[in-house]
Amino acid sequence: MIALVVIIVFGGYFYFSDRSARIDAQGKLAQQIEQNANLQKQMANLEATMSEIKVAKLFGQQNQAVSSSNAQSVIDRGSVIKLSLNNLERTLTHLSKRQAELAHSELGKRIASDPSLVEQANVAFTTQIPSATLAQSLHSRLDLLLKTPKQVMQEQTEGFYPTEELTSSLNRIEAEALEAIDSISQVGQLLDAVEAASQGLPPNAERDLAQSIAALELEHEQERLKIIADKLEEARREGAKLLANQEANDLRKIDEAKRLAMSQEAEQTAAKIISDAKETKAEFERQQRADDIRKARVKLENEFEDELADIKNYLTAFLTDGYKFRADGLSGPASLSEIRSSQMLREGRFGLERLLYLVSSQNDRPRGPIESSLGGELGWERADKDTLGKVQGYLIKYGELLVEKGMLEK
Repeated sequence: MIALVVIIVFGGYFYFSDRSARIDAQGKLAQQIEQNANLQKQMANLEATMSEIKVAKLFGQQNQAVSSSNAQSVIDRGSVIKLSLNNLERTLTHLSKRQAELAHSELGKRIASDPSLVEQANVAFTTQIPSATLAQSLHSRLDLLLKTPKQVMQEQTEGFYPTEELTSSLNRIEAEALEAIDSISQVGQLLDAVEAASQGLPPNAERDLAQSIAALELEHEQERLKIIADKLEEARREGAKLLANQEANDLRKIDEAKRLAMSQEAEQTAAKIISDAKETKAEFERQQRADDIRKARVKLENEFEDELADIKNYLTAFLTDGYKFRADGLSGPASLSEIRSSQMLREGRFGLERLLYLVSSQNDRPRGPIESSLGGELGWERADKDTLGKVQGYLIKYGELLVEKGMLEK
């Protein structure tokens, strides 16, 4: 009986021990399966991440390649433009050297022997060409534009794309260089034609090309000044015509001003128009009178110099020193105011008779060509009226001028 219980006890123990082991094994297996599933999931995530990294790296390399390609294309474009800039510098240097040599060379002297070739050479020498600093300026602008593309190439930067503004700036630099080269080439072609035309001509023995061009410029300047003088004279003549038109316009303006006088503002406007018109006319007339006076004065001075010998001869009775015909009681030439007050300058017979009488009987100076008179009707009949007329005429015409020159008292 006891053995049976022991067997049952051991059997139950082994049964439950085996069942518990199976249950533990099954738990561990489930846990292992779950861990394996998690591990597989992590591996899948890792593979996905690695794939994304590979794609991102490949995309970055592609962007970097595109950026570098864009930068290199800009740099290549700049290299082409630099060739044009270098050509500009060489062309300008060559032309400057050529002009300097031609100005004093034997070839230049042959050109100087033909006036028409000198004219053409002058055009070539004076045509406006680019300055020596243009190429340097364009080089600086180009280097500034290429700075960013070069940095992209050096640092392998992504995302570089040439903008429209960058492309336009490069095009402008190239266009300026080509335009400058073209203008220099045109001057060179003109010099080529001039040099070709001078073949066979003898050299100018007196002047080289530089001296001939300087003489031509002087001639042109003289022609320009003559044209200006002609234009001024034409303007003066036109001014005289405009005066008449101005007067007519003034009258029309005055009439218009009167029509506008319906209000106080209109009256003020009319008064301003009238005042301006009158002032314009008055100023023109003042200038005209001043010009006429100046011309008359010059004419009088010239005629005085031409007749000076006759004036001194016929006016001996007044120009030499004496006490008569003076108000100050001092010795000296006669006073013009005393001569006028004596009525010797009055027109007609009366004035001439007064002149004859006073010079003959009231004067203490030599009479010159004026003969002595007996007076009365007989004296008048015998008088040299031509001489008296000359004396009176000189006093009337040159009296004020004689005072200014100190030959008569005031």
